[in-house]
Amino acid sequence: MWPAQHMKHGQPETNASSPTRPSTRNGAAARRSIATASLAGLAALWAARWWWRARYLYEWDSAQYALGILRFDVREHRPHPPGYPLWILALKAIHLFVRDLNTAQIVLDFVVTGIATAVFWSFAKKLYGRAPAFLGAADCFSSHRR
Repeated sequence: MWPAQHMKHGQPETNASSPTRPSTRNGAAARRSIATASLAGLAALWAARWWWRARYLYEWDSAQYALGILRFDVREHRPHPPGYPLWILALKAIHLFVRDLNTAQIVLDFVVTGIATAVFWSFAKKLYGRAPAFLGAADCFSSHRR
């Protein structure tokens, strides 16, 4: 309840000295600017990750996944057991558009990391609020090794 000295005709006074709530228009603009800045940061981070991506199959697993894209056979460790058939299926689908085996793996990794980050942010926002969720999601996304 507003004190009587801040009331004018039953309504709160709106001068520079009285506390007022920000309008929803300003709040929406602030949310839009935060979202725009977040998306710009995400795009910059993705661009940096793409620039410094591995150019070659850099570890044993990535080589076996590449073999699995060409011919899936877990008995021959193409890839190693248990074979990850859904991952190989997704890699084969991406390989239709991206002919390089390593780049296909990196593209799928980017997509899955983006989805996982969005899911993490959604759950963390419900549990802890917007700011901690954003920091946790940024850490989740930026600390991925590919």
